[in-house]
Amino acid sequence: MKAFKALSLLIAIPFFYRGLIFFGFLFAGAGHGTDYFGAAMLAPFSTFSESGWTLESGTALWVLVGIFLAFREKLTCRIAACVALILHYLGIISLSIQREHWDDVRKVWNTATWEVIVFVMFYFLSQIFLWGLIVQSKRAIPTVSGAESGGQLQ
Repeated sequence: MKAFKALSLLIAIPFFYRGLIFFGFLFAGAGHGTDYFGAAMLAPFSTFSESGWTLESGTALWVLVGIFLAFREKLTCRIAACVALILHYLGIISLSIQREHWDDVRKVWNTATWEVIVFVMFYFLSQIFLWGLIVQSKRAIPTVSGAESGGQLQ
């Protein structure tokens, strides 16, 4: 069962974020919208370049996060996942500061408000899920059982 969960994370996380990247770039609308949402999913790599390398590197970030979370029993993997996510957030901040075409983002917001809300909601819910996996404790919580142990912690 443990191997199945790890394999599920290895497969599900990169595919989910690849879908978010795809839908994020759909907001570009053949040049009539903005690529901001897709670029944000590729952060921090999208802050450096807009090449094909960025797409592959940004996707690789989510593969690495999946690997780190699949082996999250190890403290180093949990720390590596934290570092990767924090770098991602810093990349989004940097990308937002560099963004010159906020009018395009406003145009997408005005024409596809609910789609943007759903996109952002999926992103934030997935981040909550990832952080939940990182901080989840594997140790059992000790309980007090009066009859079986004479009132001692088990």
